[in-house]
Amino acid sequence: MSISKIRFIFRVIFIAFFVAILLFVLYQNFNPFGVPRSYTYEFSAKINHFINPLLPKERVSDYYRNTAGDWYQVLKGPLVYFSLYPVSKDQKITLTIKYKSEVPEIRFGEITSAGDNLEYDPYPFYNAFIQNLDWPAVENNGVFLYQKEKHFNSVQAYLENVPLDKNNAVYFFGDERIKNAKSLTRFQNPETEVDYLITTYKKAEVTSDGWLVTTENLNLGNAFILRQSVRYLFSIPFFENYVASSGELAPEVAISSIKAVVYESPSRYLIKFKNLFENRP
Repeated sequence: MSISKIRFIFRVIFIAFFVAILLFVLYQNFNPFGVPRSYTYEFSAKINHFINPLLPKERVSDYYRNTAGDWYQVLKGPLVYFSLYPVSKDQKITLTIKYKSEVPEIRFGEITSAGDNLEYDPYPFYNAFIQNLDWPAVENNGVFLYQKEKHFNSVQAYLENVPLDKNNAVYFFGDERIKNAKSLTRFQNPETEVDYLITTYKKAEVTSDGWLVTTENLNLGNAFILRQSVRYLFSIPFFENYVASSGELAPEVAISSIKAVVYESPSRYLIKFKNLFENRP
């Protein structure tokens, strides 16, 4: 083979490599047609370019693999977070998280301040009592009413005539018409003590292999975005108490996958091009 042919082959390889890098950067940072993009982080050592791993490292386990071949990590602290990068306030994101839980409650939310005191907006992510509750329920616009004995056919009917002689419990729901209601967490035995429970918590789906799946629709308009990244936090109330009382048999929260579907307007890619060079770390 002549030297000229060798040079030509190397030139083609170099150009192809450069074009591949350019296309990858464009794909990661631009979406001129606004096509929804999907990313899945399955908790193995594989690299994901949108969903960063669980942190801090001392609060999560190593990567494990179960008999079905699924990778997962176990949360070992009360506050564990992950980041999405790159993001912008114009995006909307649907997160689907596959997990198992042995703790009574998990809260989830986006970090709103990363100063000396960590602040975040909590969402009801998992509640063992509600998840296993078999009371009849009605739903309206994301609000669920559970009744030990069914008397109301709608959430609105309940709010307009709250039975003050009954124990009314709330969980992540606020309304001035139910001032006499107590937080669900205030009851020691809610299944026997509570008559009505109103909440914005939606039960997680249960997969055929026994894992739970929760979906969160996130609007980044009010998110705290630093250098094109936003953090989301898993919070386990009273985690230290569970560990202290259980010893080696401390309850576990295992995360198997996080899937993000990103939606954005097709009209903003030029602005994103500008912000890329202004905010890139």
